[in-house]
Amino acid sequence: MLIYVALRLLLSATFLLSAYTKAIDFSSFELRILDTQLVGWAFAPYLSAAFIFAEYLIGFYFLSFFFKSKALNYLTSGFLLVFTMYLFALLAVKGNDVNCGCMGESIAFTPWQAIVKNLLSGGILLLIFIFEKQELSSFTPGKWPFVLLAILGILSTAVTIPPIGSNPKPLHPPAYFNHHLIKEAGFNPVVTYEFENKQNYFVAFLSMSCGHCRIAAERISLIQKAYPQIPIFLVLNGDSTEVGSYLQERGIQNIPYTMLPATSFMELAGNSVPVLYLIKNDSIRYQPTLFELNGKTINELLQ
Repeated sequence: MLIYVALRLLLSATFLLSAYTKAIDFSSFELRILDTQLVGWAFAPYLSAAFIFAEYLIGFYFLSFFFKSKALNYLTSGFLLVFTMYLFALLAVKGNDVNCGCMGESIAFTPWQAIVKNLLSGGILLLIFIFEKQELSSFTPGKWPFVLLAILGILSTAVTIPPIGSNPKPLHPPAYFNHHLIKEAGFNPVVTYEFENKQNYFVAFLSMSCGHCRIAAERISLIQKAYPQIPIFLVLNGDSTEVGSYLQERGIQNIPYTMLPATSFMELAGNSVPVLYLIKNDSIRYQPTLFELNGKTINELLQ
């Protein structure tokens, strides 16, 4: 009996930790969903939230020793199988030198490490099946345990992920954006960019040492690929010798950018990055947050 309890606790902890780490780095997890190209910008956040909800649900299920369900055991098996197949695909496409995101950005896992984790979780689940085999054949739970687990899963998901579906709010009154300051700050744009010819455009201030800026850069890369008509300009701060590798790792191609020294960068962006601006007629009309940064919304707002 003690072994059975320990196995359920271990599996519960694995799924609850996985759900929580994905939730606190929700934007990064959503990016991985988008990167599969199976869903678009509008559906990706809801699918990401559904995955997190399922992990919370499974985690709370194994934490409740009084409740045994064939359906939830099979759901767990399917969950492990689907993610293991995804990990093998990720391994084939990007190799093993990436964080698969199975534990968010907080706990980095390579695809092989995550595959081993899933195989071990599958082994634990098999042992739980064996322990429960005799009782499950005659055990018929009522509806209330399912309802309780669903409520716990929904509440945990709602508390730990950011609001979904919100749009950037316009600034009132619109703040003037002096794009000449960028050119006058001492660094010429690496790629020529005529702001005057593109009155409606998107500007992102990113520090290369900032984790949230890394997520923003990856989202911007996806936006540029899905909506190449959106004029985008990046203002970067960091070690100029690392800018090439930084852009390559973020998947950024054909997006004009400039490097600014720390003082000039902070004068324009402030102390908190990333700073994202939607510029219309030289006025900052919208300032999206990281979680509001999606291609569909940005494209519509710049029309």
